[in-house]
Amino acid sequence: MSNDIWAKNLAKNEEAAKSNEGRVIRIFEKIRWIDPNVNKKYNVIYCGYYLEGELLPEEIRVVYSKLLGFKAVKANEIKAFKIFSLETDEEILGLIKSKVSKPKVRKKGKFSREDTRDPYYNYCDNNAPIVIKLEQLFDKLTKISNRDVVMPVLVSSILIPSALCSNYLITVFFGKSGTGKSSGLKLASEVYDCPILSSTATYAGIRNHIEELRMSIDENGEETEENILICLDDCNEATFKEEKIYTLLKTGTSISNAKTAISSSETGKNQSFNAACPKAISTCDPFWIMPEFHEIRRRIIIIPTEKQALMRNL
Repeated sequence: MSNDIWAKNLAKNEEAAKSNEGRVIRIFEKIRWIDPNVNKKYNVIYCGYYLEGELLPEEIRVVYSKLLGFKAVKANEIKAFKIFSLETDEEILGLIKSKVSKPKVRKKGKFSREDTRDPYYNYCDNNAPIVIKLEQLFDKLTKISNRDVVMPVLVSSILIPSALCSNYLITVFFGKSGTGKSSGLKLASEVYDCPILSSTATYAGIRNHIEELRMSIDENGEETEENILICLDDCNEATFKEEKIYTLLKTGTSISNAKTAISSSETGKNQSFNAACPKAISTCDPFWIMPEFHEIRRRIIIIPTEKQALMRNL
């Protein structure tokens, strides 16, 4: 259950505390924990279910007190609590916040990051649908030619759910230096939380990057396919002249012909690699007009960027 599903009153919290739904207790509320070993009651501060960025098991919560320190307890051991004022005990709260946090991995599609730059959500309407948020943010990052026609195509290409689709596009942010193409690419990479690769990445590096992002293990231990968007920054003619990378980009737009046999660690055996997924790149070179790259021309959409980014601190 996510952090934002919190109870609106004490009655709901008290009811939830008796079950595995105890996550709805508000972070930083004072609660009462009963040690089942000695049946002793402790007044503690409820800290949620992440400890140092790691998600704890479903039935476990983190609590804190000066006497106990940080302690992982079972949700059904939480019996009572009252609202805790954030305006008091600043030293304790500072200690808690340094230990307890949200996941280390950024939440996908939330437009936030764990660095010193301004978060994206400061620059868009957070109550708007994601397509509107993306349009607002792209407008602040760069000027797009023929916006009314191009913007819906851009947003649609970025939001292609790779785990559900069979055919994909390569989105190309094209423009001179300083026109916001890399900033647009960075925003695109945030949608599915896929780090950007530089144009110097090797074929093996890109291949491994796709494999690492594509599959994940869910909370039940099952392997699931994630929606991904592979982003390459500052590509040039030399990038596409690398035969393996060019083939990966060209064939990776359709799941029907994207599988490639690569050598395995076992002698005499190959393993299959699937390059099929949406991709986005930034470039100053109009590579698609070159005769040797004509086969990739129909697989790309070109997003012309025209002026310097308006948001300097992103």
